[in-house]
Amino acid sequence: MRGEKDTYELHPEQSIVLAEAYRRYAEDEHGFSRITRWLNSEGVPTARGGSWSIPVVTRILDSGFAAGLIVQMTAEGRTYHPGRHPAIISAELWQAYLRRRGEAPRPSRQVEPRSPLSGLLRCADCGGSMRLAKRPSAGGQMAPGFVCTRWYQYRDGRRLVSCLEHNAIAAVKAWVLERAAEIQDGARAAALERRAVTAIDDGAAAARRLAKSRAALGALTVRWVEGRISEDAYNAAAERLQAEIDRLNTRDTAPAAPDITVEEVRELAVRVTDLWDAASPLELRTALAAMIDHVEVIPPARKGYGRTDFRVVPRYPELYV
Repeated sequence: MRGEKDTYELHPEQSIVLAEAYRRYAEDEHGFSRITRWLNSEGVPTARGGSWSIPVVTRILDSGFAAGLIVQMTAEGRTYHPGRHPAIISAELWQAYLRRRGEAPRPSRQVEPRSPLSGLLRCADCGGSMRLAKRPSAGGQMAPGFVCTRWYQYRDGRRLVSCLEHNAIAAVKAWVLERAAEIQDGARAAALERRAVTAIDDGAAAARRLAKSRAALGALTVRWVEGRISEDAYNAAAERLQAEIDRLNTRDTAPAAPDITVEEVRELAVRVTDLWDAASPLELRTALAAMIDHVEVIPPARKGYGRTDFRVVPRYPELYV
């Protein structure tokens, strides 16, 4: 695969081989094992110059990239969306592949976050995401925590921004409890109900963000298809990008008026409070994401002095002032 600016395409030779692999699977009823042996016997290299394996063949064909699609993995299964790249197989061949693929048994796959704060924490230094990692806690024991993803990837001398998971959860829980308590106050709720959420309606900016998100999703899929990132990393990043694409697409037809009221925000806060000790990480993460945009992790000014702070950025800040 090769990239040109923000679009991606297959080399002509790769296109022919990939289309033939789909035809063999859908029309000749060859299995992935047989297709893998065929590719290796013909001396066809992978994009990275290696030999083919059954998981690689399966991942590439399931991705739908050759059909001009982008795949999003969720707990319910695969969802396909139109990509910015051209298709190299017909829609009929793609549907024939899916029909036969649907008859094959598949292992159960659940995309379950390991923490209710997965995807919500942001590094206050660079604005990047935080990833799960063990961190030293009191007594020298290692405990679940988060570190700046960019620090983890680049190790370029920037300071490490990190936190313990239980400290972040405690800060977010305190914020939710405070919101649930204060917004239930009758006088405050009545005053806030009169406030309107100002919708930012910049069509040009939204179009630019939409194009950028689509290009990023295409690039991400290429990396996953070529085996350069793990499926878990792909799923997490693709879910965020697709949510942004869906949100920006909706802006084209959505009314400018706010679509949430103070009462609904209050109910969110109360529901999160009720879920806190009984819900699964996925359930709590879903509820938190409905009311929280992100949480900044703010390290102490001097390393080893002071404590890490957290700043919750609500999804509807106008309703909390």
